[in-house]
Amino acid sequence: MSDYYSDPYKDDYKAWLIGGIVFSIIALAIFSVGCYLLARQIQASKFTAVDAVVVDHKMRREKYHNSYANYYYDVVEYEIEGTKYIITCDTMASRDYPPDDIGKIITIYVNSTNPKDVVFSNSTHILLTVLCVAVPICGSVGIAFIFRKAHKIKNDN
Repeated sequence: MSDYYSDPYKDDYKAWLIGGIVFSIIALAIFSVGCYLLARQIQASKFTAVDAVVVDHKMRREKYHNSYANYYYDVVEYEIEGTKYIITCDTMASRDYPPDDIGKIITIYVNSTNPKDVVFSNSTHILLTVLCVAVPICGSVGIAFIFRKAHKIKNDN
């Protein structure tokens, strides 16, 4: 009985090696984003918690798959030592339709030495941080197997 499918790259160590390098670069980029987000969350614990009021929404039209979509971000206002600041949230509040949350009070974390440096406490950041750190760690096992396979093929030839 013959195989209907034969992998043309099964004995090509260069293909496995290049695949491992590309996968490593992607995993490193995702891991870097996760580390940045984690550092910002840790930094937020040292900032001052401030109540901010959602005053408006900023719409950004961005590419989503093969079309464009409208993404809405909260614009919040907060006050530090009598000075009012207005800043746009860095995480999306809604897609396609503006949310109905004008006047909603949210907690933000403000750097006391630079009141324009703000961290928005959002569960999305925590989830994204976990994914951006856990996925590359799990992917490193796959990368190890890819390099092991490339090394085995090279030694067998």
